[in-house]
Amino acid sequence: MITYLAFILSLAQAQTTFIFHEGQCFEVDTETYGQKLAAKVLTSKCRPDKVVKKWNPDQTGIDGTCYEIDEETQGQKYLKKVNQSECAPPDHYTEWVTLTNGQGICLLRDKATNGQTVTMKTDKKKCVSSQSSFVWKPNESNPLNGKCYQVDPITSAIVNTNDSNCRPKNLSYLWVPNKRRPLEGYCYEVDGMNGVAGYSKSTNKEACKARDLGFQFDSASGECRLNAVSNDNQPMQLKANLKDCDTQEKIKIFIRESPIAGSCYEISKQDQGQSYKKLLPDAECRPPEGKWSYQILTIKSTAKCFALPISGYDSQYIESVDINYCQEKTTKYRWQLKEDGRGGQCFQSIAVGDKMIEQTTSVEKCKTAVTYQTWHNFGEFDGGCFEVDKKAGPQGFFNQIDSKFCKPIFTKFIFVKNFGPIGQCFEVDEETMGKKYHRKAGIGPCRENLKKD
Repeated sequence: MITYLAFILSLAQAQTTFIFHEGQCFEVDTETYGQKLAAKVLTSKCRPDKVVKKWNPDQTGIDGTCYEIDEETQGQKYLKKVNQSECAPPDHYTEWVTLTNGQGICLLRDKATNGQTVTMKTDKKKCVSSQSSFVWKPNESNPLNGKCYQVDPITSAIVNTNDSNCRPKNLSYLWVPNKRRPLEGYCYEVDGMNGVAGYSKSTNKEACKARDLGFQFDSASGECRLNAVSNDNQPMQLKANLKDCDTQEKIKIFIRESPIAGSCYEISKQDQGQSYKKLLPDAECRPPEGKWSYQILTIKSTAKCFALPISGYDSQYIESVDINYCQEKTTKYRWQLKEDGRGGQCFQSIAVGDKMIEQTTSVEKCKTAVTYQTWHNFGEFDGGCFEVDKKAGPQGFFNQIDSKFCKPIFTKFIFVKNFGPIGQCFEVDEETMGKKYHRKAGIGPCRENLKKD
């Protein structure tokens, strides 16, 4: 039984083979080598048993590309780009090189030929020895900012590292007022002994606070703030939760900011927003039900829809809404076939104020009472299944639907060599071999056909 199964498998495998051409791997039939069957496949499918790694240096001489190639032809029958590390020689050394721009790179070189065979860029950390240390370097233009580096005195490597590596155990906190808004400054954690020269990093403003002085509402911004004093006795202000300033009865009010726009606010009732003011969605200030309606206003010759108080109701409320809320839809739809004949668009007539306009709507809205399904070709193996108006034809309604609705009872799979760059497997109707039905298929069904031939 095992021998029979092995025979069947070997027979199936013999129907196709894999060939490597112009950097791509293809599965082709063994009889015609691509006339009956051809498909792009993963490069790994063409991988032979015996492969080697080959380093291809670039023009700089300090980097390159690693390839896996067939041992027999050195890349003619198989070539695949792989990770550089796969070309790293087992016996190698690293060297730190400082470039003309002052930046440094770490190179990995083969020891046997002193880098003549393989030289490649590698992780900078590989040039750092156990003798390295972390050094904080302040920014020249702004000493409050800086960067932590790992410096190696033996290899001369200087490598960017996480700033936390330079964070000292002994910290102090520095409050730096904002030049324009001194109360809204910045807080830095700095080296407790050497100051910003040793380490400086922006941190949460709370860390610089020594004591609270109470909450204050900012009516200009509508924000609640906490007044405080920094640990070096400077006045400071922190954003607080709005509810911390919410100590009074509140009302909602709509404030017009232009003839056609405004904003809704929740404010403190007693002082009309001096101690509390919160922006709300416009709809929160909408008048009670029955006291507002959708109305058309013409703005710069364009009809727009607004939610407005009814005549006689005292309110400044106005809210711009979608035009659909003001439109009076009709039952008249118009179908328009696309210029290329591949389907069409459905239009609906709409009354907006005293004007009639058209807007696109769902294709289904234009579907006529009596339609039929048919297959239509635009070119060779370029067609689809369509639902068509029975009376007026495509001019009345012509919409592409799933090809399964036109699929005949009897179909077969064929490989079309002249379709696309390498050919395509199709499922087609047996009667016309694709003129009444076709759909693209994976290579599998056409591969099965080879076994039947």
